[in-house]
Amino acid sequence: MKSMQAVIAVILVAQMAAAAQVEAVWKKYKGPDGAFTIEMPARPSYEKDVQTSAAGTPYTVHTYSAALNKAVTFSASVKTYPADMDVSDPEKMFKAILAADKEFFTGGEWKGTWMKYQGFPAIESTGTNAGIVSRTRFVIRGQQMFIVKYFAMDGEAPAADVDRFMESLIIL
Repeated sequence: MKSMQAVIAVILVAQMAAAAQVEAVWKKYKGPDGAFTIEMPARPSYEKDVQTSAAGTPYTVHTYSAALNKAVTFSASVKTYPADMDVSDPEKMFKAILAADKEFFTGGEWKGTWMKYQGFPAIESTGTNAGIVSRTRFVIRGQQMFIVKYFAMDGEAPAADVDRFMESLIIL
């Protein structure tokens, strides 16, 4: 009888451990108008935000966000700038983006890395501040900007998951 209780106890402990470690189910999602695909570890929520250029022309930012828990968030966004916004100098645009990111990480660690992603100009910003870790990649293709972003409390997501997410962006 005691051996049966021991077996039941082992099974219950194993079930509780399995429930505590809910694994992410990675799936590929397609952005608006088929602009991109991205793999996310959970079903993303969708948010549409209308912004305005300096000349007053509205444009839409489409954002897909997936949270693994309260401490880890993955998001992918695309915005198509209106014709009145000059995107002919990606370096100038990226410098403004990096300045804003650097300000957010004041007092923490931060770096920006210039790169090409799928042949397009890109920058990756990484940093930590007050226990928050961030990695963001900005990619420009014509009038479109693609943004993939990861935020978490330090140590909450395995580096392999973050890398998988960042590299899964396919611009179509």
